[in-house]
Formats: sequence, C-alpha cells, structure tokens
Amino acid sequence: MLKIIFKSTWKSAFVAAAASALAIVLAQGADGLPEKWTGLAELLRILAWVAVLGNAVFVFWVTSRLAVPIRNLVDQARARGLAEDEVERPSVPSLRPHMDELGEMVDICNRITRALPVVQARQLFPEIVCSSRAMLQVLTVIERAAHTGTTVLIHGESGTGKELVARSIHRHSDRHERPFMPINCAAIPATLLESELFGHEKGAFTGAVQRRLGRFEAAEGGTVFLDEIGEMPLDMQAKLLRVLQERVVTPVGGNRTVPVDVRMVAATNRNLESMVEAGTFRQDLFFRLSVLPVRLPPLRERREEIPVLVQAFLRRFSDQEIRVSPEAMRFLIAHSWPGNVRELENAIEAALVLAEDIIRPEHLSPRIAPDPRALPPCPPGLDDPRALPAEALAEAPLPPVDPPVPVQLEQGTSIDDAVAAFERRMLIDALTQAAGVQVEAARLLGIKERSLWHRIKKHSIDPEPFRRRGNHAD
Repeated sequence: MLKIIFKSTWKSAFVAAAASALAIVLAQGADGLPEKWTGLAELLRILAWVAVLGNAVFVFWVTSRLAVPIRNLVDQARARGLAEDEVERPSVPSLRPHMDELGEMVDICNRITRALPVVQARQLFPEIVCSSRAMLQVLTVIERAAHTGTTVLIHGESGTGKELVARSIHRHSDRHERPFMPINCAAIPATLLESELFGHEKGAFTGAVQRRLGRFEAAEGGTVFLDEIGEMPLDMQAKLLRVLQERVVTPVGGNRTVPVDVRMVAATNRNLESMVEAGTFRQDLFFRLSVLPVRLPPLRERREEIPVLVQAFLRRFSDQEIRVSPEAMRFLIAHSWPGNVRELENAIEAALVLAEDIIRPEHLSPRIAPDPRALPPCPPGLDDPRALPAEALAEAPLPPVDPPVPVQLEQGTSIDDAVAAFERRMLIDALTQAAGVQVEAARLLGIKERSLWHRIKKHSIDPEPFRRRGNHAD
C-alpha cells in the first residue's frame, strides 16, 4: 500500500512539473510569434490551457486514488487499536482534532512508529517482556553488542533480570552454539572460587583426587557470565585480570597455562566506581570489564511495564483465564518493588493461590496492599486508564442496577427479535444511568467502547437525548 502511495506521488510530481513546463514554453512561444501568425499563436495558447487543465485533472485523479489506501491504513490502524473510532476521537487527548484524513494518517503513523520497536523487541527477545522506552534502548544496545566480542558489564538491582540479559547476548552472538557458563561469585566460597574458575590438578589440595576442568575451560568457545562480580575477593580479581589480558588460565596446583577463548559478560548490583575509590575493587579490572556498560532500570522506573509483566506471569503460572481487577492493578503499579521483577513474579504466583477467577486487592500481600479498601494514588503518567494495556486489566465488576424489564413474547415473535429487543433495552438502561457517556455505559455493560458503538448504531439509538437529560438533571 505504501508503494502505491509513493509511486503515485512520484508520478503526480513528474507529470505536474512536465505539464507546467510545457504550458510555459507554449505561452512564451505564442507571445513571441509575429502578427501574421496569429492563428498559430492562438493554437499554442489553447494547447497551454489544455496542459494546465490536464495537469489539474491528473492531480485530482492521483488524489482520489490515494484516498483508498489512506482510508485502508486508517481502518487497519483502528482495528489494531492504534487509532480510535471517529465517535471516540474527541475523548483521546493524544489525537489532534483533524478534520482531514491526511492529518489523522500522520497521527496514526506516529503511533505505528512507536509500536514497531515493541513488536521487533518481542520477535528478537521473546524471553524478555518489556514495553518501556528505557528497556527498548537496553535491548537495542545488547542486540548490537551481541554480534561483537566486546566485554559487557551489566549494572542493575537484584531481580531486574541481569542473567536473562546475559543469556540473550549469548543467544544472539556467534557463540550461541557453544556453552553459556553462569558463575555466581557471591555463592561460591572464596577458598573454592579459584578452583571453580580455573580448575585444579590432581593432588593440588586435600580431596583433589583427580584433575578437574574449570568453568573457563568448560566454556571454551562460549560465554562466561560472572554474576555479582563485586563480591569477588581482591586476590581473585588480580588473577581474573590476567585471564582477561592474556586469555590463559593456570589450574590450581599446576605449572602449565591453558589458552581459553571465551566471551566475558559480568554483572553486579553494587556501585563498582565507589568500590574502586574505597579500594575494595581493582581499578584496572573495572576498566577491563566495563568496556560496554549496560544499566538495567529498576521496575519502579518503568511502571508502565507492570501490566504487561503481570499478564506474562498469569500465562506462565495458570492454565485458566485469570484476570486482575483494576483496583488490584492500581496497588501493583503504586508499589515500589524493591525486589523488582522477581518480587512481582512471586507476588502474582502467591495471589493465584488465593484467587479463583479474578485477583483482587485482598489477594495481594499486605506489603503491597496494606488496606485493600484504600486505593493508592496512581503514579504520574499512569493515571489515565488508557495508558494501561487493555488486555492486562479485567473488566470492573458491574454495580448493582435495576433488573431489566422482561421482554414479552408475542405470537409470531422469533428468538432473534426477542434478543434484539432485550439488547436494545439494556443499551437504553446503561445510557440512561451513564447520562449518555458511552465510556461509562460500556463499563456498566462490561463491553468495549467499540462494541458499544456498533450496538448503538445497529439499534439506531441516539445518545444525545441521554446526555441532555443528564445535564438537565445536574
């Protein structure tokens, strides 16, 4: 469709320029002819006017031809939720009140441009759930770094997914068919860390009954991930620096050096620069590791991803269709999440144990919802419910309403007529209670605004009298 637009635009510009040039040449030629050639001059002037009129007709034809693909683009964007319906456009602040299709197309293209990076990120990194601009920038960096041999240092608080990012770097690199070797420097005792990294020879220490390969040798051709590198003792830091510089390891109790070919990725939740100033981390090792530093933002800095993450955890932990009420989602978004994504994952798993078909505030931990009846304020920028993905929110429970008037079946009335009459009555009742506000009426009926609009149009209901009635009541 875009090819049609570009091709038609190019043709229009070319023909318009050619016709304009022809008209100018003919007009100038007619003015320069002697008086005895008056008939020829008039003929040239007529041809110049024909060129001008033909140019106008052609431009009009191209414009009408462009209207069809533009209209299709707008309709497709509306169908995918990238633009609102015409009746809903005034209530959406992000769309400018255009009266022409071209202006609306500009807005829709901007929305599509913002949506494309998210789609591309999901295709390249299906294991990482994200939608914020900060995380999309991180994925862009690691996708480019993966195809190089650059040493990467990942900064981030506990639970932000540092190992997940390291695995993604390995999976997108040329070493993806070789081993990925994670090493938690904080979980291995200092006395055993050297043997774990570099291996040992038989008889190197008590209990070393045979030669053992270290993690670096075992990961030959692959990637070594040093997690919590800030917890490594100073003496081991010096030995690791030698490995980074010379690409060789010396097993414990041995005299030979073993060459290794590995990609280094390190991660830490500590401020290594402060540790360098305090003398607890080697400065030369810090510069060797932080060739390409990558910072993972904590969850409190990307709260807009919480509904998306919640949906991912619901699909992971439950085979049933479990939803989250808007009130519970408000508590989840307002929480500071010191444990980041890992804490959110555990909170959803625990809530699923207590909930049946919908997670409510009382199903959340008291740390997240101290008082389930007192909703916390929504963080700035997320106070608009449209800012949250629709699939991440459950429909709010319907408030108590008067029972609908039963439909009386008459002789010869079909079930379709009865259902249509019942649906029309419910629509009228909802519009009456909502004072003609379609957003509120859709919420009362438990349906989408677009679905409400189609039903109103199908039954030929005019919402305007309900609005005037509501304004008069106020």
